[in-house]
Amino acid sequence: MTPSTAPLSTATANPDPRPPARRTSKRRPPAKVILRAVTFHRSTGRLPALLQLVALCRSTPWRPASRHASFGRPFDGEEPAGEAVVVHDCTGIVRTTLDAATGSRREVSYRLHSWSRRTDDDPARPVFVLVHGIGMSHRYFARLRAELVHYGDTLVLDLPGFGGTPRPASQLGVGDYAAVIATALVDAGRQSCVVVGHSMGAQFVTELAVNRPDLVSAVVLIGPVTDTLHPTAARNAAALALDTLLERPVTNLLVGAAYLQCGIRWYLKELPVMLDYRLDDRLAAVTQPVLVLRGALDPVASRTWCRRLAASAPDGRMVEVPGQPHAAHRAGSRFVARAILRLVENLRVRPFPDRVG
Repeated sequence: MTPSTAPLSTATANPDPRPPARRTSKRRPPAKVILRAVTFHRSTGRLPALLQLVALCRSTPWRPASRHASFGRPFDGEEPAGEAVVVHDCTGIVRTTLDAATGSRREVSYRLHSWSRRTDDDPARPVFVLVHGIGMSHRYFARLRAELVHYGDTLVLDLPGFGGTPRPASQLGVGDYAAVIATALVDAGRQSCVVVGHSMGAQFVTELAVNRPDLVSAVVLIGPVTDTLHPTAARNAAALALDTLLERPVTNLLVGAAYLQCGIRWYLKELPVMLDYRLDDRLAAVTQPVLVLRGALDPVASRTWCRRLAASAPDGRMVEVPGQPHAAHRAGSRFVARAILRLVENLRVRPFPDRVG
């Protein structure tokens, strides 16, 4: 008797009694989850809210497990000798108390991010401290930090009222911001740092160098303000508007998002502080070496202004970043990093003869 040649039934062909899985579309985060992501970003500043939303749309949700993360990154096509691991640490929001000139005490908050790359053959490394300007946050230095971290520990701050930190109850002066930076460095056990300030951040690091010379070994000013060609808020705004036409779209988006996060009220409250500070006068009191950097296309910090600043410092020099606007440290991060490393080499903190050029 020959076996039956009838086709197998569906039950025989598919012995699994469970129905086939239903195909579903990509899961979209509900409004409550989106709100939680944005709230998480504002409270910790660890990851932009947009990336949080992208992570939530993935099949497996992802959230940072701790404040520590490791990143591997090749530099210029080759890795420096040793373990190529960069460790990121964030303090979270730190509250401290300032003694104002009027005698009243004010509580302010900041956040300190640090990146380090420890290797066995690197016992002593310089410390770079990157300080943002009005309205910005630590993310503004992502590219420059990625260049410098291979040569020294790199610290980046979110100053009071910026980068998702709580806004102070009253206006802060340049000296107040310098005091916050000093507190952060002392608490982190750092001294003799190469301090790098962009835009209004140039005012903060200059004041820090004058008031706490033990914490500063060299000063780097990128696109320093306020240019005497733009002494008023209106003229300064016009220069910034022109600069947006020269910046890359991603930089404009980053700046716009940071301004929205900081809030227009706090920005306008601090704007007069920036406009009134005489950077050219204060640089005369800076005893450390000063490097003034400007983008060759920068309409905010003119060549004449930057040359005057370099001449005002007892040990100053000025370098232009070719083809870059006000945010020269973004697209021109490699050029800026090399200029900073040459300054460090001149200080003999640690020579880099085979990597700088």
